[in-house]
Amino acid sequence: MKYKEKIFQWGSLIIVLIFTGLFIFLAELNPRFSRSIPLIGDEPTYLAIADSLKTFKTVNLVQEEKTQHYLNFFGPTNLHTVTFTAEKHYPKHGLGWPLILTPLFFVWQNPRLPAMFIQCLIVVLLAWNLFLWLRELKFSFPISLFVPLVITFSIPLAIQAHQVFSEPLAALCLVYSLRKWSKPNFLSCLATAYLPWIHFKYLIFLPVLLWPYFSFKKGISQPKLVLERPFAIVVLSIIGLLVFNWYAYGTPLSGQERAASFLQQFDGLLGTWISRENGLLPFAPVYLLSFLGLGALFKGKRLVFWQIILTGGLLWLLTAVFSSWPGGQAPPARMILPALVVLAPALAVTLVLPFKWFFRFVFMVLFIPGLILSFRSILQPFNIIDRPSYPQLNSLTQYLDTNLDLEKLFTQAHHLGFNLNLFWLLLFILLFLSGIILIKYQKKLRELDESINHYPRL
Repeated sequence: MKYKEKIFQWGSLIIVLIFTGLFIFLAELNPRFSRSIPLIGDEPTYLAIADSLKTFKTVNLVQEEKTQHYLNFFGPTNLHTVTFTAEKHYPKHGLGWPLILTPLFFVWQNPRLPAMFIQCLIVVLLAWNLFLWLRELKFSFPISLFVPLVITFSIPLAIQAHQVFSEPLAALCLVYSLRKWSKPNFLSCLATAYLPWIHFKYLIFLPVLLWPYFSFKKGISQPKLVLERPFAIVVLSIIGLLVFNWYAYGTPLSGQERAASFLQQFDGLLGTWISRENGLLPFAPVYLLSFLGLGALFKGKRLVFWQIILTGGLLWLLTAVFSSWPGGQAPPARMILPALVVLAPALAVTLVLPFKWFFRFVFMVLFIPGLILSFRSILQPFNIIDRPSYPQLNSLTQYLDTNLDLEKLFTQAHHLGFNLNLFWLLLFILLFLSGIILIKYQKKLRELDESINHYPRL
């Protein structure tokens, strides 16, 4: 077994080399690597925070704004700050990602290109960890390799690999923490502790990720609670974050809540999935099968199911009720990217369900259009980012002899019709229940196979 695991470790190294080579190849074609292409959304603020840490030794962006030092690496823009006093303009965004970008400013005056390369490496590590996670969940080598490829080359991750947003880093920390959930180590503890610094909302992950650090041991008279030693790292990290927030924003919460409110609207509950402009499924329809996979995991791998629901599900819910759930000037579904990567086991299990060749065919039918749109988003990013409509969806039908208007399947942003919402909601529920039924059928097949001492390997 150890020999086989070593082979899989070498296999994962090959994956890293393949991903790295492919990203470098895409970088040559990607116009985002041109200095003439402007940064968008939150990207300028992340780099401005890093520049301020290096140049002015502070995360207070007042001097950055007054001197306009950021013009060294991007054009005129408004930095995303929260004005607490006249001399305290602290960023709305977490410091976790800018802290990683800061060392680049000691080497380059304009490090936007090295920053994108660092982002590519983070996505490579994310794909690697997804592969290892699926292997540890006993999925076969081909499936464990294929599913990370699907996730990595689907929107939103495909396009964010060549941008300077913080979500890929959060996804990497989350996946590694889940991988080491049953046996936390020092590095997974650091990853868990770092998540709230990337964005304050990632505190929602901690009840799940910290559960293994608690254990009850029988004492002489009664059980006593025992905390694992690395738990102190997470506690100190949270205390430090709360203290910083209180100093910077006058509240233990982050500056984000001062700019836009939670629980302001509920369009995002389904809009994050089916909005024509900002939703996930119009751009990456393969994720539709994750509902089928969740049903299968509910009956087959209950622990993994709850890990996905209590991390990815809660992040989706928290994002969906946020007043700015689309994110603004960002790839579709950017804000829920960490919730999407944890769906890897749900996607993988759909490939081993009964009638597997049928589901594998459906998987590819749903993946190929998303793959085409992903490469288009990489080579022509502004055809998708911050666009008022979604012409790419129907452009795929020009190769088919049909007049099907695919846009009718998806709602416009902030105009979610009842009938269309009901259709998608029922479809999600139907897929989930189908997953439960199929996994029960699979168990019956296993019992039959075991009764004749023959069990085919999937």
